[in-house]
Formats: sequence, C-alpha cells, structure tokens
Amino acid sequence: MPFLKANNINLYYEQHGQGESLVLIPGFGGTHANWLGIVPQLQQHFLVTIFDPRGAGQSDAPAGPYDIATLAADLAELLEALKINRTHVCGQSMGGMIAQYFAIHYPQHLNKLILSSTTARPISYRFTYLNKLNGLMVANGLPIELVLRNVFFSLMSRKFLQDEARVETVLKFAVEQAKLAKPEGRAGQFAAIVNHHCSERELARIKAPTLVLAGDDDLTVDSHEALFLAEHINGAKAVIFKDCGHILALEEPEKFVKQLVEFL
Repeated sequence: MPFLKANNINLYYEQHGQGESLVLIPGFGGTHANWLGIVPQLQQHFLVTIFDPRGAGQSDAPAGPYDIATLAADLAELLEALKINRTHVCGQSMGGMIAQYFAIHYPQHLNKLILSSTTARPISYRFTYLNKLNGLMVANGLPIELVLRNVFFSLMSRKFLQDEARVETVLKFAVEQAKLAKPEGRAGQFAAIVNHHCSERELARIKAPTLVLAGDDDLTVDSHEALFLAEHINGAKAVIFKDCGHILALEEPEKFVKQLVEFL
C-alpha cells in the first residue's frame, strides 16, 4: 500500500489517472475513500491524488491537538514527496479549511482552488454540539449505526434522507469507515476545526482562481458561509446546490464533477 513520509508522519495516498494534478482533501474524520465515488470520472481529466489526512484512516494519528497549519504542511510535504510542483486543490469541509491555508501560505504550489461546504469563520455551534453528543452516545455504549444515523440528520439534506435505499447504502459504508477511526486522531482534527479562522484580510491574500460550492440544506455549515468566502476572495465564484446537504460529492456526484471539470 502506498505510504509516504510527510511532516514526520506516514500518510496513506492513492493516485489515479493522468494529466494536470488535482488533490482532493476530505472533511473531518474522512479518508481517501470518501472520494472514490467520483474518482472514475475525474481521472479521465486529471491526475487525481487522494489521501488520508493526519489522524484518519491508514495515516498516522499522533497525539493532538492538531491545527490547520500542520494539516496544510502535511499536504505541502506530501506534494513535494510526489514531485508535484503545482496542483489544483479541492477541499471538503475541514479539507476546505486546509485548502484555504494552503492557498494563503503555499501559493507557489497552487493552480486553482475549490472550496466545498466549508467556512473561513469559527465552525457553527451545531457542529460542536453534535460532536459532543456523539461522544456521549459512544461513551454510553450506543451502537455506531445509531450514532451515524444521528450524524446523517445534520449532514444530509431532507431530499437525501427520504431515499431510504441510498441512506442504507451510505450508512453501511460509513459504519465500515468508522471502524478505522482513531479517537486521538478525531480529537486532534476537532481541535484544528474549532480553532480555524481566516480573517477577511487573509482571504484577500488568495490569488488563485477560486470556486466555492455549498448546499442550501446544509445544517453543518450554512450556505451563507460560501457567499462570505466568495465575497472576500478576489474574483471567486459561488455556486449553491439546491436541495443538497453537506457532502455535495455524495448527494450530487454528477453535478459536483461537472462543476469541477468546467472550472478547471
């Protein structure tokens, strides 16, 4: 299995396709597998790199807390090890926070930027409350399936939740992914998220062409955050997906891929 040493830890990664480089960064607790549903389409256009961030999946999970600067440095060193000098970057949720920092502090390595369901400002109280609630549920021995169903209520749109077959399919995948979760890694990532904040002045330093995506039925990160990002990143464009929740690539994969390919 492909691992590389980056920023003094082992990171698991995969590469698919050929062409211009595109790196996809998952959200909180997510892994490379979160992107596998759209990689077949994207690899027809790009060399797609997916990876497990510090604290998740098969990558190392050193004791935290982490910060977004460290997670961005991990990415920069992974790219250096892969001999990728410049790349497009797409970040989902926490991945979007990492992508913001990367765009500001590593601009020489960035072509175009896609920010999906993310925020520059401190994360909403809903996320903090949900994480605490989930921790209590796990501590009290509730089955992981019940914990994840609670998570789905916040992450998924009303439209998605009405499709029971899709919910059960995604739930099965989520349960398998949860088995890989490392408590110290989740705690480290959570600290990075709650302490993330890019000021308007910092956002103005982003010079890369930027596309900001969000769902209008996202209870975790309100779509107004996308509008805020687009307002303060020079020349950025915001696209709001109708009847869509937090994970756009999951709920609307074809639409998501279309937006990326046309923008890049």
